[in-house]
Amino acid sequence: MATVVVEQPDDIPYIGVSENNPFKKEQDRLSVDESRPVYFGATLVHIPSNMIYRAAELEQVANTVKFVSFFDAVLAFTNFLIVGYAPVLIAVMFNYLGYLGARYFNKKMLGSYCVFQVFNFTSKIVYIIVKPDEHIGTILAISSLFNMMMVALTVKFIRLIPA
Repeated sequence: MATVVVEQPDDIPYIGVSENNPFKKEQDRLSVDESRPVYFGATLVHIPSNMIYRAAELEQVANTVKFVSFFDAVLAFTNFLIVGYAPVLIAVMFNYLGYLGARYFNKKMLGSYCVFQVFNFTSKIVYIIVKPDEHIGTILAISSLFNMMMVALTVKFIRLIPA
């Protein structure tokens, strides 16, 4: 889902974000005078103007993390079905945890997902060093870069979530 901020004719912006977006809770901390009315889905809330675009950015990064972690879980599960190596199901579980963390903006779930990605990266690098193989090594090196990219994206996402 693309995040959209639309100014309505009545001057109340509509943000195409999920109901779970934590910026929706910012209305509880402010008086109506220092905030602006904004629609989060079907709900009208009052948040500061500068937080409108932060909420939209948070939603965009959340959608990216959700997509990539779900896609990675599908690939891991496919690997399990083809090879039958049961420990791959741990990867499926952690990728699904990353998906849920992004869906519900849960920092603890996202942190666990990050730790798994770092462990996954480290184990691939160790495998490349211990058992050098030209074909497998190339695939693992590319996969390791993907793991580090996901760590960077997830850390960015965690930092965007308001306290």
